[in-house]
Amino acid sequence: MTNRSAKATIKGYQYQFNLSILEILKLKALTDEVTIEGVEDIDITEESGELEAIQIKYYEGTKYSPSIIAKPIRWMLKDFSENFNKDRRYKIYGYYSNSDKIFNQESEKIYVDLEDFKNKFLIYTKDSKIPEDEKVPDDVKIPGKPGYYKRSIKYHEESDINLSDQYLEKFISRLEINVKAKEFKELENDIIKEFIEMFSCDKHEAKIYFEKAKAIISELAIGGDGNNKISKEVFLESLKNNKRKLYNIWMIDELNIRQYEKKVKHNLNLTQMNLSPNERFFIIEIDKLITNVEIKVLLQEISKKLSVIPNGKRKLESFCPYFFLRGISNERLAVIKKLFDQDGENLIDGYKYKDSDFDTEFIKRRPSVEHPIKYKFCNSIMDLDSTINSLEKTREIFEFYYTDSLDKKYNHRHELIRINSTNDIRKLI
Repeated sequence: MTNRSAKATIKGYQYQFNLSILEILKLKALTDEVTIEGVEDIDITEESGELEAIQIKYYEGTKYSPSIIAKPIRWMLKDFSENFNKDRRYKIYGYYSNSDKIFNQESEKIYVDLEDFKNKFLIYTKDSKIPEDEKVPDDVKIPGKPGYYKRSIKYHEESDINLSDQYLEKFISRLEINVKAKEFKELENDIIKEFIEMFSCDKHEAKIYFEKAKAIISELAIGGDGNNKISKEVFLESLKNNKRKLYNIWMIDELNIRQYEKKVKHNLNLTQMNLSPNERFFIIEIDKLITNVEIKVLLQEISKKLSVIPNGKRKLESFCPYFFLRGISNERLAVIKKLFDQDGENLIDGYKYKDSDFDTEFIKRRPSVEHPIKYKFCNSIMDLDSTINSLEKTREIFEFYYTDSLDKKYNHRHELIRINSTNDIRKLI
């Protein structure tokens, strides 16, 4: 997706915070509470004990399709199955580029019936190993991944879920899907109107309350368990106690960036990945500000986390990461490689000697006591693709970009991470 960017992600968080403000203002009782980043993005706990878990999607550059909300629905279904006897409701609130054009007719529905709901949201495919005694059709086999196929999974029939149609009907009765949410500016205007009505103030004062409210929600978002909830009463008192104009929009953005970095780091989970000897590829777009030494330090940090180099004492399956540096010349790449060589660090790039052909078997060599390889460089996109396609083990691709990602999606775990600068990667690993 070309729209994935830190700016878009931050706007998504701001939308989430804005909706949190509106939900608090609309709570019926002063003792009702809102939790930020609880079961879902926003949890509303009413005085009666009923909980509504709300997942928020703000994709102004993406058209709606069932696949976008399928995974969140499965998460909600799992939570429902684990808390069946609790009074919980679920809601997916989403804005998409075509929100104003879809489901405008009475006959148009997000899903028609239970079977349609299953087909759209609960049935999906997963890369699976072909059993030795089983044959599968060629059209479900995965190109470039011998011995694997796309296995169809019915989530509701998985062993840890296994919900009957009756249970699913109960879940659906507690689920609300809104794919026609308010646009960003429209939502902001609604919030300002709420402040005007609630505090009997003018638009100027309402905007001051709004900025204070954003600051409160931002603090809750980074508060963690126990410090991420607030009642309507406490929220309103906090607003009343500070009516001075706030100049912290920049600080809110900073908090949001930190939240973004925190989420990305959690999702990548690179500190734990060194437990599994997977084949990991780092596609890194190099900006104009980063120096060669800084590039070297960045790759050293990645390799240190994700390499196992044998030392002759313990028998471990050795591995190290692959790197493809986008946006630099061959001459600069050669200089960067020389920096590693000067530090006495071993690297390979798939070329046995000058002017030789690229050899996938050569670059796939694992580190050994004799050759403690820490870095594997793919000099071009062709070398990268050839290497990925030649491997049989689990492959994971982490693509960091600041202008645009590659115009392709690999048929493996392929994470797209938007950054503001190449040096930002060090905060995410």
